[in-house]
Amino acid sequence: MHNYTDGRAKFDLQEKIGSKSWTNITDRNDTIPPRAQDFKSGQHVGYVAGNKREFHLIVDGSMRNDEWLNPYDEVAYKITGSRCIGSCVEEVNFDVAAENRARYWSNPLDWKDEDGEGEMPEEGGEIHILPSWNMIYDLDGPSPIYELVRINGNLTFEHGKDLHFRAKHIFIRAGNLILGNETHPLEDEVVIELVGERNAETMVYDNAIEAGNKLIAVVGRM
Repeated sequence: MHNYTDGRAKFDLQEKIGSKSWTNITDRNDTIPPRAQDFKSGQHVGYVAGNKREFHLIVDGSMRNDEWLNPYDEVAYKITGSRCIGSCVEEVNFDVAAENRARYWSNPLDWKDEDGEGEMPEEGGEIHILPSWNMIYDLDGPSPIYELVRINGNLTFEHGKDLHFRAKHIFIRAGNLILGNETHPLEDEVVIELVGERNAETMVYDNAIEAGNKLIAVVGRM
């Protein structure tokens, strides 16, 4: 048996008593009393801040006399968890012109953005290829293992050498991952290695779509 645990940014709880309509009772959060003998069905509490992501709901058949007029009514609960509040991916300004120069992965200065921020990625780092960038991947030997590589510009693998690129997630969102084309075909040995653990955090695109680990997700072009 594998225990799969995942996080949610918020929870919504609805309750339906007998023939009545569904009622959202999320705003009754933090209603679980400290003593078990005081538990009533529908009491709940959610923790969504920091590293604690839990939802506790009491379902034990005990009646709340203020609402359950008929003790024989069937009661149902519907819990909806949202991975994100708002968009699950960061907002990016795509209305920018492409730079007229190439940036090289191995050059620390080429990781600076227009504000002078940014540094060369290291093991476990998250990487963002900005919409205006034309980044050339040119590292010798196996790369560090990157946590997430987001491609909104162009990431091109350098020709004329063997390359070994390692990452847990590669998200080609609005950009391009280029290994070769019709006029410059790939003639070198290029390895793209996806690394990860079974219970590592998944990639989320919106509240309806999420993907597993060790993946290349393509929305742009590869």
